[in-house]
Amino acid sequence: MLVECPFHYRRSNGQLVSGFMDLLLETAAGWVVIDHKSFPGRRADWAAKALKYSGQLAAYAPALAATGRRCVGTWIHFAVGGGLLRLDGTSVPV
Repeated sequence: MLVECPFHYRRSNGQLVSGFMDLLLETAAGWVVIDHKSFPGRRADWAAKALKYSGQLAAYAPALAATGRRCVGTWIHFAVGGGLLRLDGTSVPV
């Protein structure tokens, strides 16, 4: 597990991308990224809210690839609502 993991990489168009990944989990299949959000809305609204963060989370797989790591999943942790949403739409209560 890595917490608040900084990253920097340069896209093929020369743009520098940098930030912090909230939580990285190493699994046998590869790395899982979990991004914490404090959205207090209903579970039924999670998918629509997650779309607003999809650009941010889309930057994480290439960042991991730049370090030789494989991203096998990105999740949003809706801390207030008590659950996780995989960006393919799968919802898991915690």
